[in-house]
Amino acid sequence: MCKIILVLLPALLASPIPAKAALLTMNELPFQPVNELSFSGLTFRISIAGVPSLDANYNATGPGIHTYVQDSVIEGSALGLLELGFATAASELSFGVALNTSPFSHGRLSPGFIVELFDSELDSMGLYPVETNRLNFFSEGQFSHSGKPVSRAVIKFSERVGRFAFDNLEFTSVPEPAAHLLVGIGVAALVFLRRK
Repeated sequence: MCKIILVLLPALLASPIPAKAALLTMNELPFQPVNELSFSGLTFRISIAGVPSLDANYNATGPGIHTYVQDSVIEGSALGLLELGFATAASELSFGVALNTSPFSHGRLSPGFIVELFDSELDSMGLYPVETNRLNFFSEGQFSHSGKPVSRAVIKFSERVGRFAFDNLEFTSVPEPAAHLLVGIGVAALVFLRRK
């Protein structure tokens, strides 16, 4: 038995670390304020002028059915900054945003919203402006990132709109290599104790 474990240990340590994918459609929890809400490896925060705000709710009614946003949504004041904090850094991230606009506005909002990404050291990875296209009374767009892992994302909405709807949040978390190594160390410790 010990020989089998010792043979398998190097393979376990060399095997790729499995990524964990999640999709939140904003209907997983009951209607509630989103600020400081932690769920599925993610913490939401919203603030207006640097002050935590209750003017954004999970599982709220939004603009209906559109390309990137469908009810249920996170809905709130576009004056707010929406922050996503990941318990484990995400190598892939995407979400849809719809913004309410005047029925007299035409075309797209450029930008409709701006996303700032932060790495695992909480250093900014840059600002990413996203254009949104007008659909009826809403202007809608999607943000996507793939590559360097993100531990935090902050979304700032256009000042030309009153409300935002946020939906279809997809992210893929990559476990820390140290966690994978700990499993190997644990197995090695069991082998050692078994031999004694």
